Amino acid sequence: MPRTSRLQDDPNYTKVVTAILEGQVTIKAGALALQTSEENLWHHVQGLIEAQKTEAQPVEFTEILRGLIQDLQKKVKSMMLLPLEDRPTSVIRELRGCILDLATLEGKLTAQPIVQLNQVTMQLNQITSFLYSGLCPACQAKVVEFVRKLTTNGQSASGEE
Repeated sequence: MPRTSRLQDDPNYTKVVTAILEGQVTIKAGALALQTSEENLWHHVQGLIEAQKTEAQPVEFTEILRGLIQDLQKKVKSMMLLPLEDRPTSVIRELRGCILDLATLEGKLTAQPIVQLNQVTMQLNQITSFLYSGLCPACQAKVVEFVRKLTTNGQSASGEE
């Protein structure tokens, strides 16, 4: 439960403190108006100023992630000197995850197209498997060659050579 003081219970507290923060009233005049010591009012005003500072400073997640990525890159570089069986893969996975998070946060990468691409790839594999299963061995070889050319060269295929 938040703690309140007699000073905060004063009906003029908000008006006086706002005037102090805006520079219209001095601490001394505010203390007289609220019937408190200058030191007490000073501590209240300082607390409000600190609270405003922390609220006004937005968290820069991209900067935090960039710093983390730099630290992880240093770790990965030092790990590359180790024998293959001694390399912890968890740091590399963490680095990859941070890079993906940063790209997503900066809007350079969105999750939705990746999911759609995976769905299309799965459907293409299912269609290819279905079509392939009903063909004779000679036609299967043609389909395999066609799909290989399609995927390696990115050619649009008409099915005829």
